[in-house]
Amino acid sequence: MNSKSNKVSQLFTVAGTGGTSLTPMTLSATIIKSAGNSTTAPTFIRIPHGMKMKIWEKTVYNSVSAGTVSVAYAHSSVSTIASSAAGYTIIDIQNGGTGGADTGLINHRKGRPIVLNGFTGKESVLFIPSCSTMSISYEVEITNE
Repeated sequence: MNSKSNKVSQLFTVAGTGGTSLTPMTLSATIIKSAGNSTTAPTFIRIPHGMKMKIWEKTVYNSVSAGTVSVAYAHSSVSTIASSAAGYTIIDIQNGGTGGADTGLINHRKGRPIVLNGFTGKESVLFIPSCSTMSISYEVEITNE
């Protein structure tokens, strides 16, 4: 019997727009779908049971003024997703620059990713902007390693 497990990994880009300091961004990616027959764009990413979500690269943009985007993580004790950030833990905050076409884009890449675990399959991640003019592009990996 082979004791090696097979690696499962999916790398994708998550784009986010809108939201406010009280509500999460609307997310889009080729791998993200709305629940059921809903036509409403998702505002969170659920981490599958036994998997990990790794955030590798973060690009934050604000066309108007300086701002931030927070990455918020809900543990398995939160069984339903609320429309607000209540019940989430802020695990990362990124600056979005000072605004303008050239200065509003800030790219953050580090050698180590942010790693979030999917213990029960109910954990989820939200991206919360400080203002509605923020947008993001995050490189995310869902993996079992």
